[in-house]
Amino acid sequence: MTPSSKLESLVGLARRAGKVAVGTAAVEEALLKKKVRLVLLAEDVSPNTEERVLRLAKTSGVPVLKTGTKSAWGALFRRKELGLLAILDTNFAKGILGGRE
Repeated sequence: MTPSSKLESLVGLARRAGKVAVGTAAVEEALLKKKVRLVLLAEDVSPNTEERVLRLAKTSGVPVLKTGTKSAWGALFRRKELGLLAILDTNFAKGILGGRE
């Protein structure tokens, strides 16, 4: 499943604004520093990564949206695969979540 075009465009805008942490290490570091407003998790991410990130997000009170695949997110960021990213801006996070929260 690929992320919706609205979701892709909002994530793209956030990326250009420098408000996205990309990859497991960057997302975990941002979560520990309390900078994350929303975690986006690929549906096919490894169970270990998912468990670790869900635990950190819950501790920080950060919502997690499981959507898209690693290859779809990777294509958006010009990588082979990307299983995890974090939105660091409240307004982008609200826009992505829309009525889902």
